[in-house]
Amino acid sequence: MGNRTERHRVIAEEHIRAHQAMTEAQIAGRAPVSRRSLIKPGVRVFMPQTGERIVHNSIYGEQDPVDGALKELRMFWARIPDFGIKEFAVFPAESGWVQVLKWSGTGEDGTFWAAQEASAYETDAVFEVTRIEIYSDTAQWMAVAAYATGSDPATFGVEDYFAAVAAA
Repeated sequence: MGNRTERHRVIAEEHIRAHQAMTEAQIAGRAPVSRRSLIKPGVRVFMPQTGERIVHNSIYGEQDPVDGALKELRMFWARIPDFGIKEFAVFPAESGWVQVLKWSGTGEDGTFWAAQEASAYETDAVFEVTRIEIYSDTAQWMAVAAYATGSDPATFGVEDYFAAVAAA
């Protein structure tokens, strides 16, 4: 495995483990610490649900001192206090990596919730992320988010999701 490939594996795993640490802190009753985001202004993000766009402030569209990932987790933790990445796999390459994340948690009513995503990251010569493709089952994520926010799953959509993250 080349040096770039190994470096990509390390970057991906460190980022995922830092994300898991936020959930572990939440479960333990400690204040979660926001991690450094890999998604900076200028990064191209593609999701089938929203198309390709350039990130101007954060992936969520707003500029906020709290990392968007922590805000997103807070949205889920409102009713699924242990929601987070429980399993992952990283497939590094010279140009970046692909990661598969399996998220889950138990709702306050005892219901088990799960969702998954696969993301492909591309980096430049100094390992800064330049493009991300994020693939997930929208219906799966919207059902979990609707429960977490106490919303009607029949009408909860992508715009509602981003608004709930911003409000978290």
